[in-house]
Amino acid sequence: MIMNKLFSALGLLCLGVSLTFAQSAQDTKTLKAALDGYMTAVKNKNIDGVLDYMPPKMFETNSRENMKVAMSSENLQKVIYKELTVKKISPFFIHQKNKYALVKYLAVVIIPVPKDDKSKMESTFEIMKTMMGEDKVKLDTEKGEITLNSEAEMYAILNPQIKGWKFLGKSDQAPPIDGIIPKEVQEKLK
Repeated sequence: MIMNKLFSALGLLCLGVSLTFAQSAQDTKTLKAALDGYMTAVKNKNIDGVLDYMPPKMFETNSRENMKVAMSSENLQKVIYKELTVKKISPFFIHQKNKYALVKYLAVVIIPVPKDDKSKMESTFEIMKTMMGEDKVKLDTEKGEITLNSEAEMYAILNPQIKGWKFLGKSDQAPPIDGIIPKEVQEKLK
């Protein structure tokens, strides 16, 4: 009798672990597909597509239309995203029915700079080196391009009340995101 209960309990435990693993594998698959869609939108400068992948709470402080105008600026439209590659996805963290993950990625970005104004090119290059680190910035004076190599992180958010995964950049210089990513999640996904 005790052995039957033990085997039943063990069977339920194995079933629970299997279902959790299957759910996690499905979540990973849908997250990877969403990341691919998001990065394609970024590379193609599809502003509406990029905005669709942002958490709706982002638009509470700054309207979607205002963000679209800002992202449509001529300077941002000239930027070339040479490479956007996911390097690592953290394990999922569940908080108040929402799923979160931290995504590490590599971005190689080319920024055109005016070739005819060498001093402006050099000053822009120096500013970028200060911001990004000397080893992550290269200047090609003949082409008039600054290339940035940056490893960055972003939060992936799956809220059951909102369709699909949403993404939010993680940055020490960004304004507080506590209203979008709870502090408990930020602490867990350091």
